Amino acid sequence: MVRYRRSIETTRLRLAVLDDDIVMRVYNGMTTVSPYSGHDRPAAAGATWPAPDTIKQHLDELIACIGLIKKEAGIVEQRRKKFEKPPVIMSKNA
Repeated sequence: MVRYRRSIETTRLRLAVLDDDIVMRVYNGMTTVSPYSGHDRPAAAGATWPAPDTIKQHLDELIACIGLIKKEAGIVEQRRKKFEKPPVIMSKNA
């Protein structure tokens, strides 16, 4: 995958997985780590880092979520491969 690619790769849709469990994990993970990751927060706002074991727990949850997404993507890809074949059109005389 390349950022800012001008082409649209609809064939990659067969890998798309978006179920409620994954959405919840991503939303909760981003909400939890957003205050101390990637967003500039003024020192006056009292930005503090969580304990290392808490950060490791967040990382482990992210790794588990990525593993779930990869597993589900493999299952979905196999099921959706049939969509890439053109439909068989039956003649009226058959």
